[in-house]
Amino acid sequence: MEVSTTDFAGNLVEGPALLLITVIDQNDNRPIFKETRYTGEVLEGSPTGRCHCYIEGL
Repeated sequence: MEVSTTDFAGNLVEGPALLLITVIDQNDNRPIFKETRYTGEVLEGSPTGRCHCYIEGL
């Protein structure tokens, strides 16, 4: 996954940076997601170690 930072006007500040995502599989089926693209928001100064986005496969 690639992530970028933008300001409130939507202008690119930094990025894109590569972010590694680990999918934990509970069965032998390939995960299926409702959307092909997800957008999230993390405000400046947010505490570390906090979950900011949760995506569940079908």
